[in-house]
Amino acid sequence: MASRRSPLRRSYDRVARPYALRFADELDDKPFDRDFLGRVAAGVSIPGWTVDLGCGPSQIGGYLAALGLDVVGLDLSQAMLLQAGVLRPEAVCVQADMRALPLAPRSVAAVVAFYSLIHIHHTELPATLGEIHRVLSPGGRFALAVHVGAETVHRDEMLGEPVDIDFFFFDPEALATVVSRAGFTVDSVETREPYPGGVEAETRRGYIVASR
Repeated sequence: MASRRSPLRRSYDRVARPYALRFADELDDKPFDRDFLGRVAAGVSIPGWTVDLGCGPSQIGGYLAALGLDVVGLDLSQAMLLQAGVLRPEAVCVQADMRALPLAPRSVAAVVAFYSLIHIHHTELPATLGEIHRVLSPGGRFALAVHVGAETVHRDEMLGEPVDIDFFFFDPEALATVVSRAGFTVDSVETREPYPGGVEAETRRGYIVASR
């Protein structure tokens, strides 16, 4: 697990409550994302837990649970997990670093990483994907969403709080190649334009579904 001194962990601990208030209902205004998650859930064909990786306040995990999946949320930030318990009192949550998952090999049915790999530096990405591959059962599903681009965006303020966070952008096709090299079979690569009107940060979005 990352140290309490981790800038990312400290930052998300600091913004956990305003983040939960801002994003708890975000899927209401994102029809593509709802459809994507619905397709991911329908494609989970083996029994077991679905890991909501970097779950935050569990808005994505809650949606997946409503679709019938058994969801466990995993996040670096303890404060975010406390917010997840507020949003979903029935939520099962684990505090951990996705680069060293506290899960047995081949033990979960699916992993969903919705805008959480965006905090993993490109040099650490292959090992992180290797961890996800390690814990996923044969026949399991892996789905992810990222911001599309080549830049790194640093934020020292978010939701009115001081933070120290880097957001890494990805080229979806190049990312799909890295996912494939980690041992996955890439099933689909999709992109969309940002929703207008302040629904979200105005960045293009990329979505990948893969299987083990």
